[in-house]
Amino acid sequence: WRVQGTWHGGWMTQDEQRLEWLVWFMTVLISTFLYGFAERHRRLMTVSYTDGLTQVMNRSALRIAFEGFYKKKKRINVMLFDLDFFKQINDTYGHEAGDFVLQKTGDILSAIFRQETCYRYGGDEFLVIDESDAKTMQEKIARLRSGLSELKYKDIALKLTISGGCVSGVPKNKENMRDMLHRADEKLYDSKKAGKNSVQYDVMECFPEKEIDE
Repeated sequence: WRVQGTWHGGWMTQDEQRLEWLVWFMTVLISTFLYGFAERHRRLMTVSYTDGLTQVMNRSALRIAFEGFYKKKKRINVMLFDLDFFKQINDTYGHEAGDFVLQKTGDILSAIFRQETCYRYGGDEFLVIDESDAKTMQEKIARLRSGLSELKYKDIALKLTISGGCVSGVPKNKENMRDMLHRADEKLYDSKKAGKNSVQYDVMECFPEKEIDE
């Protein structure tokens, strides 16, 4: 009597061999399905949390990341800025030019800062939350301003400038983060009132929640 099959450290019957192939096939099939599902999920998340025009993060992404900024209890820089005379660009050259400017602003931001720390806050207003030291942050902002000033649209030098506010501190809770955003917004408008084309800086002392409530 002889077993029909294959030698795999011992004779396998044909039924055992078929079962082995079936297990292998199902393993490959399930792995492929799970990989495809994970990839589709990743792409969906990217679409959900990325601004379609500028390819930086959107406000939905900010809501997700918000808690992480103060839970780290690390010094951060919160910068809000908008593009000076952006409406004039739309009015003069059309909305295609406006979209071009916003797209290039996103490109420059992503090249200088990490994409996941840059947010389109609304319209032509952008938010950056960065962990660099003060000197490095100022250098990055200088590179941002320089990059925007050199932008051209169809060989037209746009000479873009920004007005912004940048606040540094160590947020310890949600209220501290909101206060830093509010202070950065105030500094942005101080820049506008001072004649635009500037970024004003401030340092904020943040307190634990129990001290805020008192």
